[in-house]
Amino acid sequence: MCWRIKQFWTTLVLITFFTTFLPHPLLAEDPAVSLEQAIQTAKELFSVPPSYSDFHSQFSSNIQSKSWVLRWQAPEPETGSLEVAIDAGSGECISMNLWRPKNPAGATGPALSEAEAYRLADVQLKRLLPSKAAALRLLKEPELIYLDGYDQRNYNFVWERYENGIPVLGDGARMEIDSQSREVISYNLDWLEVPPGGIDKAISSEQALKVFQNEKMLQLQYTAPQGARTYGTKSQDKPRLVYTIAHPSNGTINAVTGEPLLLKNGQWEESRGRNESMKSMDSAAGGAPASAPRLSPEEIKELEKNSRFIGQDEAIARVKKWLTIPADAVLNNASLERDWQNQERRVWNLNWNTPATGKGEVREYRLWARVDALNGRIYAFNQYNDEQTTSGITKEAALAITDSFIKQIEPELAGQIKLNEQTESRLPLLPVEKENQSQWDFSYTRLVNQVPFPQQGISITISGQEKKVIGYELNWSEYDFPPADRALSMEEANRVYLQAAPLTLCYTRIYQENSKSMPVLVYKSLPAPGQKGLAMIDAISKEALDAGGAPLTDKPGPRFFSDIKGHWAEKEITLIGSAGLMADYGQQFHPDETINTISFLRALLGIKDGIGSISNGKEDARIMSICQQRGWVKEKIDANAPLTRDYLSRVLVRSMGLERVAQNSALFVNPYPDDRSIDQSNLGYAALVDGLGLIPSSPAFNSQQSVTRGEAAYALIKSLNL
Repeated sequence: MCWRIKQFWTTLVLITFFTTFLPHPLLAEDPAVSLEQAIQTAKELFSVPPSYSDFHSQFSSNIQSKSWVLRWQAPEPETGSLEVAIDAGSGECISMNLWRPKNPAGATGPALSEAEAYRLADVQLKRLLPSKAAALRLLKEPELIYLDGYDQRNYNFVWERYENGIPVLGDGARMEIDSQSREVISYNLDWLEVPPGGIDKAISSEQALKVFQNEKMLQLQYTAPQGARTYGTKSQDKPRLVYTIAHPSNGTINAVTGEPLLLKNGQWEESRGRNESMKSMDSAAGGAPASAPRLSPEEIKELEKNSRFIGQDEAIARVKKWLTIPADAVLNNASLERDWQNQERRVWNLNWNTPATGKGEVREYRLWARVDALNGRIYAFNQYNDEQTTSGITKEAALAITDSFIKQIEPELAGQIKLNEQTESRLPLLPVEKENQSQWDFSYTRLVNQVPFPQQGISITISGQEKKVIGYELNWSEYDFPPADRALSMEEANRVYLQAAPLTLCYTRIYQENSKSMPVLVYKSLPAPGQKGLAMIDAISKEALDAGGAPLTDKPGPRFFSDIKGHWAEKEITLIGSAGLMADYGQQFHPDETINTISFLRALLGIKDGIGSISNGKEDARIMSICQQRGWVKEKIDANAPLTRDYLSRVLVRSMGLERVAQNSALFVNPYPDDRSIDQSNLGYAALVDGLGLIPSSPAFNSQQSVTRGEAAYALIKSLNL
């Protein structure tokens, strides 16, 4: 348990150290730019697609800045999203990211040249930063290009900030332009305050050179190429002899004092320069237009939610009711955001740090708390104290403190939990309990109708030295639970489970500290063939489930069909099964059965994106929507209707990016001259699938004839081999 706590604190320290995301206004001081003003500014600067109806906001606050982060996205994530950050003080736009799925059919029009893209970017930069653009200079660097999809490339432009005629490393702007859509798809601004003047006091470049040389900032070293092999005889894999900067100043000289810049404890130098990627700060900006765009229902809903939340001061007061915060602790970060366990819930995340003591220690994380923004309920807190102590208390004393605390903070839940006792089988994973310990960790499982719900409950950490709760976490959500009286009897459950995983006589290996492992003959419940991954069964339906609670039948994996032996498309169907596709009938394929359109589209998507793309519970409507976005489906069709040979040809040709060719019927000679189902509208498609061998040769195309599952598998596999 201790290592988990250390890992938890380490992760939070890193997150808090580098960035802080929050959502909503309710701070100790209201920001100069309100949430509504931020929304108006963002919508004035960027066009929000009407389909991006899901909207939410976050408020980011750190020692450098405060900003609103606004996110619009479509209800279906595959269709894209737009995120814009607005500085809560200045109203300027600091960052923007637009994501849309790529067009799988390829480029649809002439792409921008680099010169055209730069002219567009320059116009946008001046529009976004009218007061800062003059201080920015374009950094022109060669860009690596890839010939595959070259005409769909994006152009990236980086501007560096100059003040008093000299560059400000790390400050500037970055913009990415889509050469096809001609849109700005990403933008970032980094801008900190720079003291004016001081150049006249700087030492000369000649003097700086002498300092560099006299201090011997360069050092002769060996270095190996990154990723070099440790075997072989190729000379490029051998270490190289190099000179590199190896000086406490990292090669930095104070231009006023003429001395190497030696940083004090707790300081660090800006690392972003011309040779490194500029990172977006958690701040933003932009000015509200004279005629403000109308707010969408989702945006209005967000404002209404925002008005009901408790403020930062109230959230802090709720925490102080249960904890004594050290007088020298500083509230380092405060964020109001969506709860990661429940997207409908909003919580305040509060972080306090204790300043360095002056004895060489760096700034440390001390306290973190999570508070419900609607009702003030405490979901979690953790206090960290690195003081070493040998004093402790007994388990009984720690449990008494725990029970008392739970009854005070969650009196209604105290009777709905059960203490998880440490068992002997867990000893290899957990430290052995001592009579007196400096820290005790307890976890309680939630009970529903007196039935355990292990995924939820309460966790408590007790300090033996302070004899109080220093860590607490409540994981509790409202669900509609099936009645317990509908469950199978224990006798029936045993029968069903052991039928799927029979008790099997086998040897198992037992491990013991400081001793060799010892084989022991046992009976063990082992999954039967076809039941791999079995972890549980549904207590009502008797369905076999995996460790995540999903039916084993939904689990992706290769399929071996028993009814395809000797079929003319056996080879292709076998490959389809090996990819886990078209497994509608379990161990059977039904090769001569008609396939419907949605089943074919699902298989095509699985081939293009892998089985994972269609095995995550995607419903037919989602599959159809993705295929429409990619241009495979353009007509209004009945997804459950039988797939015709005509529509198979259209979908496959589109998926291969050949529709522009197919639409030029003058290029083709009808391979089926006696087939009256061929006309100018489908000649190109029919000729392509015939010429490319995607369908077996036959005297007629029969465009309206239904396609069998075997034919569909054949066509799909053949389309991959082109």
